[in-house]
Amino acid sequence: MKYAIIGTSWITQAFIDSANTLKDFTLGGVYSRSLSHAVEFASKNNCDYAYDDLTTLAKSGVDAVYIASPNSLHYEQARLFLTHGKHVICEKPAAVWPDQLRELHDLARENGLVFMEAIMMLHQPHLGTVRESLKKLGKIGLARFDFSQYSSRYTAYLGGDLPNIFNPEFAAGCIMDLGIYVVYPALYLFGRPKEIVTRASLLSSGVDAGFTSLFVYEDKQVVLTASKAAESRIGSEILGDRGTMTIGTLFQLSDIGITYLDGKKEPITGGVPRLTLMANEARDFVRYIKRPQESAHELGAAQQLSLDVLETLTEMRRQAGVVFPE
Repeated sequence: MKYAIIGTSWITQAFIDSANTLKDFTLGGVYSRSLSHAVEFASKNNCDYAYDDLTTLAKSGVDAVYIASPNSLHYEQARLFLTHGKHVICEKPAAVWPDQLRELHDLARENGLVFMEAIMMLHQPHLGTVRESLKKLGKIGLARFDFSQYSSRYTAYLGGDLPNIFNPEFAAGCIMDLGIYVVYPALYLFGRPKEIVTRASLLSSGVDAGFTSLFVYEDKQVVLTASKAAESRIGSEILGDRGTMTIGTLFQLSDIGITYLDGKKEPITGGVPRLTLMANEARDFVRYIKRPQESAHELGAAQQLSLDVLETLTEMRRQAGVVFPE
């Protein structure tokens, strides 16, 4: 099976390196707006096919495409490849608006194709163990999920530049970037809240540098924080009346353990190398393609969660006052 890539950033290279660990999943095309850049990137990865035209790539002999372009381009690019019979794995967020994502899901199903949002957390073998371990905490009343990571592009923004990640034209900002990594585990572990309250630190460009959200459930509250203008050092945690689960790396759901009220500690899972994380994600993508009947329920659940997350992010943006141009 041959796949193409859209985008030549570090995350694209990481995906290629991870895909190289799989059998029968090979790089068959590289797209960049600059043909010379595409040729250089393709050559570095032992690929003979480089493109600066997406339609030409969509009509080529590849079976699938990995999309890692700016957020605002995901919907149109995914739609193009789905209409040309290609399976699609798209970096988060897979679309900017829920209606766009519903259309892509429907288009994939109508054409017997796989459309999948690239969320590493959902494809790790320890995922079920983490959720099952919540029972050991007793009654959970509070959780705190954080992903605050200082961005080098924020320094550039302060210097007068407008990087893509802080540009509303590209549907960017913290909610649409790091925010996805705190919303996903909240909804995966606890479902959709009955109430959301969100406030954000808006930049002059119109997007947010960071935010705080309160997810209110019938029996618990979940506090979500994220920032691209600061660095967190304390991780995330879920608090129950029997013990506390600590999560070192939230977007991977790794480095997890439980500390009980008596001080006893129980490890749940350690760290996971990025190569392994993305390889597990790519492996599931290939499995969904090759074994559609046995994986249909799993893919459907992932797509529904993806839609739930995007609807939640849309409400968070509305409350925070983040507006994207149409």
